[in-house]
Amino acid sequence: MNIVAFLKDHGVPYELSGKNLSKGRVGLCCVFCHDTGFHGSFTADGQIYYCWKCGWHSAQESLQRLTGLSYFELATALMEYDGASQIGNIARKQAQGTTIELPGGELKPVHRQYLEKRGFDPDILEAKHGFKGTGIAGEFKYRIIIPIEFEGKTVSFTSRDYTGQQELRYKTLSVEKSVVDPKNLLYNHTLAVQESVMVAEGPFDALKLGDGAVATLGTSVTEAQVRKIAAYKKVFIIFDPEAPAIARAIKLAERVAVLGVDAEILIIGGNGDPGSMDREAVLQLRKELGFSTAKECFNWRK
Repeated sequence: MNIVAFLKDHGVPYELSGKNLSKGRVGLCCVFCHDTGFHGSFTADGQIYYCWKCGWHSAQESLQRLTGLSYFELATALMEYDGASQIGNIARKQAQGTTIELPGGELKPVHRQYLEKRGFDPDILEAKHGFKGTGIAGEFKYRIIIPIEFEGKTVSFTSRDYTGQQELRYKTLSVEKSVVDPKNLLYNHTLAVQESVMVAEGPFDALKLGDGAVATLGTSVTEAQVRKIAAYKKVFIIFDPEAPAIARAIKLAERVAVLGVDAEILIIGGNGDPGSMDREAVLQLRKELGFSTAKECFNWRK
């Protein structure tokens, strides 16, 4: 989303530079700790909020507190701000890589513990999806590496922080170093081969939902991804329940519907996060949507 335009239109004071502001962030006075020194900040796309004094907070709750809008008022308002950020160069960079060398190695106990805690079988993720783990050094330190494939070849990768301490939960290889821009692809698309597809935000969401689910690698969806999604006859969009994500889900449904696709937005029970669903909930959802429940479709721990 265009967070700068949103804040400006809703009368929220912000800064684009300052002593308490990292490069590429939009600073503001934190509404959670009554800060007056612009210690709070959003990432340029408005997806992550952090305050240097009181820590991480939900982007949705932050926007609601800043504007006084209700959940549904915010979701509706955000649909008007789905565009390029005013920060930096808005032209998308081009993939220039020729080969991909994945960082890390086999999954160690610390990686496996994280995956098992989330309900996955590390052996399946390692063998079926090519997961790797990194250690204490390098650009992608303390992360689980998730390969992104196209036509049987690894063309990029994303990664997940397993410590809960890094600023970015997900970090993806730069577009320039990728063979194919990840945002031109759908993660896990090779295992979504029937006429219907479940579309989630992140890799772990898609992996928890099982074969037949893909991930857009964030709620921002490119035209290339829209075209790939529109190749299916029935689309179930299962984003997280936060207002910004629902606004993007509505936008995506509208975009694929224009192309003649039957699109439906689903908000699941519990905390609404597909990646946190338990086994029974996933099985029930797949039955209702007409997807296979054979054990080969899942990535759960034994």
